[in-house]
Amino acid sequence: MSSPSTSDGVSPQTWAIIVWGLYLAAFVTFAITAVVAVIIAYVKRGDLVGIVGAGGTPCEKDCPDATS
Repeated sequence: MSSPSTSDGVSPQTWAIIVWGLYLAAFVTFAITAVVAVIIAYVKRGDLVGIVGAGGTPCEKDCPDATS
């Protein structure tokens, strides 16, 4: 099963790995990369809406205000 790609052609799993890698690198860089990771995660969250298992949730349809 292939994962859907986001608007820039990169899969959600790849973005998740990049963001988590930046979070881990924050231990060495004194939180600078964590700030970058939070910004990327915030920008990419709209691409993941509706994808269960890749940022979306099974209950997303019940709480539309929480995902926008």
